[in-house]
Amino acid sequence: MGHSVLLVDDDRDDQLALRAILESQGHEVSSAGTCSEALRLLLSRDFDLVLLDMSLPGTDGLETAAMIRDRPRTRETPLLFLSGYDEEFVRGMPDWPHEPVAYLRKPASAESLTAAVRQMLRA
Repeated sequence: MGHSVLLVDDDRDDQLALRAILESQGHEVSSAGTCSEALRLLLSRDFDLVLLDMSLPGTDGLETAAMIRDRPRTRETPLLFLSGYDEEFVRGMPDWPHEPVAYLRKPASAESLTAAVRQMLRA
């Protein structure tokens, strides 16, 4: 059985590619292109996993993640960061007080995305 996944990415091509991979694994995918769209969706329903691009217009992925973590209802929702930045850069960012639950470099292969999602949903 698939899980509900919120995909937050402002790049339409990346959104379509990631959605196709996730849906082929049986997951139900909702998409948002901005922080405000993501937070609206998170207010309306629960998700099993949030895939979050770090480079979003306006409020970036780290700020969005902090807002997600600030809400009791979504505090424990697994987050998978997506970024073109390397992992050392991401882990060194002072604005994010917690380790990312997981991190995946873009562009992600179908195999790496599938493995990361499977691992996060088991935890």
